[in-house]
Amino acid sequence: MCQISNHALTPILPHRVSVSQDGTLRITNVTHRDTGHYTCRAENIFGTSASSGNVYVKDVTEVELTPADLELTVGESAVLTCRSRHDRTLHAHFLWSFDGQPINFQREGGHFEKMRAQVSSADVMIRNIQLQHSGRYGCRVRTAVDSSSGTAVVLVRGPPGAPGVVIVEEMSSHTATLSWSPSQDHQSPVTRYNLQARSPYTLGWQSVTTG
Repeated sequence: MCQISNHALTPILPHRVSVSQDGTLRITNVTHRDTGHYTCRAENIFGTSASSGNVYVKDVTEVELTPADLELTVGESAVLTCRSRHDRTLHAHFLWSFDGQPINFQREGGHFEKMRAQVSSADVMIRNIQLQHSGRYGCRVRTAVDSSSGTAVVLVRGPPGAPGVVIVEEMSSHTATLSWSPSQDHQSPVTRYNLQARSPYTLGWQSVTTG
């Protein structure tokens, strides 16, 4: 049988603390009051043996990434701020990711830059943002005992992509029926398509009437 002792646990032992048959100590809803020096003493008919250790309870790490949702236009810049609330006795390490992959600040064409970094916060600037930078950004804060993360969704709007292959379905001396696959709208709905045509009798491409 193993007997667990810790002075701080004495008044709350029946409520949050239990000891299994094999001597395992379980503490639920841990608080700073559970910090202390613990001793497990085993006894049998031949005598006793004890082992001790210290338990330190740290504050849980929490993370907030702001702004949580951001809409930008191609060419703009923005700053994401990661704030951490963690135990002051622990060092916090900030890790940034884009769509689940770590951001390599040396290989992103100068679009991502680490800004000021303090004990409890860190900033990242996205410069000259492009369409491929739309996605989910993450900030994970790690300490020696735990970690936590926050996310932000960045939406980048820009010019539409080129339409798909144009197919001539019908043609007469004055009209033609065309079809094509829609282009990517890049977060801004396409309002209209401009059609141009040329012939041996025109100089370059000219806009044509649609109906």
